[in-house]
Amino acid sequence: MCYPVQCDNVYVFHTKEAKKFIKYTITNGENTWLWHDPWCIEGLLIDIQMTRVQLQQLPLESKVSSLITTGEWYAIVHSLPDGRVKQMIIDTEIDSCLVEDKVVWTPNTTGRFSTKTAYNALSLPKIK
Repeated sequence: MCYPVQCDNVYVFHTKEAKKFIKYTITNGENTWLWHDPWCIEGLLIDIQMTRVQLQQLPLESKVSSLITTGEWYAIVHSLPDGRVKQMIIDTEIDSCLVEDKVVWTPNTTGRFSTKTAYNALSLPKIK
């Protein structure tokens, strides 16, 4: 997925602390990398061993769209064994109201990244 143009420092998006402030809204999955974007609540699928085993037939270049058909999770998801992997994918909402996938920077009310909101969100609380 392309990060917002407003992102002054793409590195911020890759820090562990910053990732908790990023929300992916999935519509058709065509702009979101299946393995390399943190679109699932648990983070990167590539970092979850069980996911790599259960979805091994999908190449590393796959998009989330490979798991979606007509606005719903495709049969491949429903055929996974019951457990953590299947549940975290199914728990990810598919938003049919938007035109394309979207990255939202939650500290900003507009959803757009700014250096100011990143600084405020990632700074340690000030001691009085």
